[in-house]
Amino acid sequence: MIALINRIFIMVLLLSISGFVFSFIYLLLEKWLYKLTSAKFMVMINTIALLSFVIPFYHIHSLYDKSSSYYADYSVVVFEKGSESDRIITNIHYLFENFIQYIDVFWLIGMMIFLLINSVNYIRLIQSIKQKSFSIESDVWINHFETLKCEFQLKEVYLVANTTTGTPCTIGFFKKYIIIPTTMINLFDEEEIHFILKHEFHHIISDDFLRKFIIMILNSINWFNPLFYILRDNLAKWIEAYCDEAVTEHFKKQQKQKYCRLMLKVLDMGISTHHIYYYIVGFRGNEMKNHKRRIERIMNSNKKRKKNTGKILVSSAMMIAMFTSNAMAKEADSVVNKIFSENADVVSEANVISYEEYERKSNKDAIELKSVDFNSENYKQFYAEENADTAYTIIYADGSVSNDFGVNVEPRHTHTTVEVVISEHKKLSDGSCKTTYYEGLKCTVCGTVWKGDVINVVTQQKCTH
Repeated sequence: MIALINRIFIMVLLLSISGFVFSFIYLLLEKWLYKLTSAKFMVMINTIALLSFVIPFYHIHSLYDKSSSYYADYSVVVFEKGSESDRIITNIHYLFENFIQYIDVFWLIGMMIFLLINSVNYIRLIQSIKQKSFSIESDVWINHFETLKCEFQLKEVYLVANTTTGTPCTIGFFKKYIIIPTTMINLFDEEEIHFILKHEFHHIISDDFLRKFIIMILNSINWFNPLFYILRDNLAKWIEAYCDEAVTEHFKKQQKQKYCRLMLKVLDMGISTHHIYYYIVGFRGNEMKNHKRRIERIMNSNKKRKKNTGKILVSSAMMIAMFTSNAMAKEADSVVNKIFSENADVVSEANVISYEEYERKSNKDAIELKSVDFNSENYKQFYAEENADTAYTIIYADGSVSNDFGVNVEPRHTHTTVEVVISEHKKLSDGSCKTTYYEGLKCTVCGTVWKGDVINVVTQQKCTH
């Protein structure tokens, strides 16, 4: 389970790198992209940018070159005095020695806390709406609501008033509720009522509430990435811009002006909705400075855009950005695994000899105890936890070997120990292997084993064990 969490965490980090690069490019080009296309298309691009944080396109290459299985199944070696990146990674390991091994658990706890807080907030919002909502009796509201309901051919949509919301909004998965603040029911004329309801119906047919809810869940995976929050809020603004664009598409200048005045009117009348903002889709939005941008887009929406050509150019630019971001995530694969993988092993090159040199000094895995200076003062009781790529062996003074690490230890006696060498063999991610020899002691009575300092490290370019 721990290994699985570690692999998932590493994938999340690599995806976060990919998403960060893609989103950064997108945000830099955002104004230019909108000049070539529509707000609806910008909603789609912004959504893709957010999905780039969770869809592992780069992983296709990792499956092709089998690096993903190598990193999962074999040890990753970092040489203390190797390349510049290895030296930096070594410093990171030593600096955060007691923290780095738990960072994946810390990420998992953060994700669970994020989900819990947002689930509680959403449940409270739903309960508040259920407890403090009632049917609207105004014939004007009902008539326009029923007319638009037929026009959009929707069934499970309901119109209610609420005493706690500060802006007209929509909520719900299967049953959709258009919610109007009670303080606003009698303050709009018929045309303004039509504008508000049509805006909310466009939210419904676009499944904007479901889109925002899914993004909120994905946010829990990337709770540590600040760019995800920026992009998430940016999506909410484009969603409102698209609904404005859809409602005012065939409006004359006078109608557009009235629609913009209505936005300011609702803004002036409403109360802050920051704490529930991302759980609803509403007419008002949340940031005052965003209204100026919305008004400018509405009033300038008549300017001609080459829609098909614009979509092709925007799609091409985003494809290049996606390729670039995934290429960078792939390049970061090795570094991220060396830092965060539970299989990462920092090795001092002073203790490493080539396999050819080792062959000249000994017969393969055998090592003579008479040549070993047993001077360790830090023997610790040792249990051999073997897996698919790690195996342990005990080497005795006469050259014999054993795999008996005292599973059935009887501690209630005086130990009689002999000096042994403990051999730890690990397969590495590149197909090579590393054998580490430790000073050891073994009780001849109960089989208890203690492990001391490193004696030697042998690497072999191609594992033949």
